[in-house]
Amino acid sequence: MKRKAAFALVRPPGHHAEPARGMGFCMFNNAGIAARAFAVATGEPVLIADFDYHHGNGSQALVGNGISYLSTHAMPAYPGTGSANDNRLTPGASLVNVPLSASGISTEAFVAIWVKGLRAIAKRLRPSLLVVSAGYDFILGDPVGDLASSRAWPRSSAASCERSRTRIVTAARCFVLKAATIPTCSPAAFRHDRRV
Repeated sequence: MKRKAAFALVRPPGHHAEPARGMGFCMFNNAGIAARAFAVATGEPVLIADFDYHHGNGSQALVGNGISYLSTHAMPAYPGTGSANDNRLTPGASLVNVPLSASGISTEAFVAIWVKGLRAIAKRLRPSLLVVSAGYDFILGDPVGDLASSRAWPRSSAASCERSRTRIVTAARCFVLKAATIPTCSPAAFRHDRRV
């Protein structure tokens, strides 16, 4: 199978939509639909990597049958899910929640969590598809979220995901930009590398 990249700019976002109901401005879980379709069609494992101010309860609900999920999110915050107590490392059904203080986190610490966390999880799970569910409401100044991370973080995040992917596994990847309430957090942040 030839490994390729895809980028989807979608609104509304999707990670709150559960299998039987929409939530939090989300009607369909775009990243989850892509992950499930791939897992069903190929029988190969998928990892959804989700960064957002809010936890993706809908994406977590999809864990199993070849889909694993890694999330960073503020806690406490809507929808009140995403506890590290739920974590488990099981092939084809791993769940790794990394709740962050709602008061904020430095950009350097946030990047470090993703560089080390994604690399460790991908190395263990060896997914054939990496679906990056990208929300930017944790960026400094966002009217909805705001974990005080720099607006320069999207460039670093895309590079980190790509480095982890190429060093750990020859997975295809799909970037799903869920929402950008700050104009500078746009697809232009990904232009540093046309392979993304």
